[in-house]
Amino acid sequence: MKSRVLITIFGILLCCGGSAMADTFEFDLFTLGCPNSFNFDSPSWSSDFDLGVTFTEISHVYIDWAGEITGGLAIVPWHPSPRPIDVGVYAGLDYPPLRVITFWEGRATYPAPAPFEDFSEIPPSGSAWLDLLDGKNEITIGYEEILMLDGWYTEHGSIFLNRAILVIEGVVPCETVVDITPKTLNTKSNGKWITCKVNLDGCDVNDVNTDSIKLAGIVTPDRVKVTEDGLQIKFNRSIVIDTLILQEGLDRNGGFNIFADVTVTGQLTDGTAFEGTDKIRLMHNTK
Repeated sequence: MKSRVLITIFGILLCCGGSAMADTFEFDLFTLGCPNSFNFDSPSWSSDFDLGVTFTEISHVYIDWAGEITGGLAIVPWHPSPRPIDVGVYAGLDYPPLRVITFWEGRATYPAPAPFEDFSEIPPSGSAWLDLLDGKNEITIGYEEILMLDGWYTEHGSIFLNRAILVIEGVVPCETVVDITPKTLNTKSNGKWITCKVNLDGCDVNDVNTDSIKLAGIVTPDRVKVTEDGLQIKFNRSIVIDTLILQEGLDRNGGFNIFADVTVTGQLTDGTAFEGTDKIRLMHNTK
């Protein structure tokens, strides 16, 4: 069974080790359609997911899960009558899934189920964490039996889940809106500055490291003012024009009239990055 959904996010802001604050996001896999029961006839479930957020870095990925494992019965060469045997439950990311977590239980308590509960970490194996940076991946949970070359199951086991939560700890960039004025830069105008208004949704502008702010990755601000509505930043107009001409590969000896995407970047004091882009017009008339 496979489904494709957009998850609604709920997060708790936590402080963790490292250079930036990590957000902890918990996703109930039952809301994705994960079944409670797994067995030989219905052995696995997979779902593509899109978290609706991106991460600049991921520090931990876990599955917080609990349930019961009922073992099976099997005949093996050294004991001809059926004997209780463990079965497993596994989880993994990516496709095909890398089975990074497997619990084997059931033999010791058969025919009663064996309870299990764990906060299991999914290590950064393969491309699992890399793919999660854009908030997308595929998760699989399944039932597993021991491979027996000289024996066979006479009765299959089963898995019952009563909790299955995917937990991701990572740094989510601030949602950044940049508004640059004037919208047209004429190389022959006499203005001194351009002004950038920056709004950081979900981040406190008072936590901005103003020394980290750059326009087009190069130009540092002349002035930065923190207001209730965000940041008001002034950049030297002539330096901005020279930088954009160089980056766009333009020639002052010829006229040009183009639209350019201008990006403003920076960091909070805890290392969280922000980045926003606005489009402006760049003009040069040789006459």
